[in-house]
Amino acid sequence: MIRRQKLGFTLLETLVVLFIISALTLISSPIHSIKTEDYELRMAVYDFLSEIEQAQNYAVITKKAVKVEKETNQGQPLISFRKEESYTTGRIDRIYFPKSSQIYVDSFWINGATGYIQPETLIFYNNSLRISVKFQFGFGRYVLEEEKR
Repeated sequence: MIRRQKLGFTLLETLVVLFIISALTLISSPIHSIKTEDYELRMAVYDFLSEIEQAQNYAVITKKAVKVEKETNQGQPLISFRKEESYTTGRIDRIYFPKSSQIYVDSFWINGATGYIQPETLIFYNNSLRISVKFQFGFGRYVLEEEKR
């Protein structure tokens, strides 16, 4: 009598493999969440710096000041760029930050005609990352520093 050997996995082996994969997924999801929040905060800060450069160019070309100020919209922090002619009406540029982040700055001006920004330190942070943007003397030169919390 010839005995045939069955190839394949048993039900028990399949369940063990699925259990291991599920455990690894559950362990890595909080780590992934923290990394995503850090990435979102970094991208919002880079968008903010890009908008600062555009606002400086606008101020120099039009010789009109730009006010930069912190606001919130339904619990989500944002920074708005109000051009001199649009204090009451007109276009206001906004950079939205992740809901899990905090912004430590009230408001400052970008000088019309020169694009000068008063020396200031802006701090953006969440539970695991702190980003400082230090505007130094000069026309919008800044130093960007990151530190893990």
